[in-house]
Amino acid sequence: MLSRILCVVLLLALPLTSLGQAYQSSNGFFFLPEVDVAQFQGRPYRYQVSVRYQPADTTAKVGVWAMQVGKNEYDFKQRDYPTQTIRPNEWQTNTIQGQIRPGVRRLWFYSTLAGNGTFWFDNLTLQVQQPNGTWQPVPIKNGDFEHSATPLAGYEMADKVLPAGVVAALAPGQGPDQSQALRITMTGARW
Repeated sequence: MLSRILCVVLLLALPLTSLGQAYQSSNGFFFLPEVDVAQFQGRPYRYQVSVRYQPADTTAKVGVWAMQVGKNEYDFKQRDYPTQTIRPNEWQTNTIQGQIRPGVRRLWFYSTLAGNGTFWFDNLTLQVQQPNGTWQPVPIKNGDFEHSATPLAGYEMADKVLPAGVVAALAPGQGPDQSQALRITMTGARW
């Protein structure tokens, strides 16, 4: 009889074990410049972006990475990541280095954001190494956020519109060198 009571108590308590697991629900957003690099196949490249973020809580995260893309949007050749992690509350220049693989026509440089906080981006630059060893700059449209009245002009986004809880603005004097930067504020994420 005692074993039956213990079995019933165990079965009743089993659903309560799921309450001890962490549940995370977070908003997310990404933007990226797309750069034509078909003429640079086989050459090393170096991408840099200055990033700063101020988390409002523990859901805030930011990351950067590169995707090498071939003949169409689903022809992914390789992902490249920076070697350093992005720390909160200070400007950092993150560098991604890689080799442009054969068949790659475009590089996508993702900036991914999640959670609640304020995120700043500035000085997106790309260089490709020439056969003589010098580094040639390759333009990124609106990479310094100085010459456009629209914050994300020239960038691709997931849904072509900002999702609820995401506000993008140009921030004069807030770049790492007191220049204009892109500022994205995200709210509404919850645990």
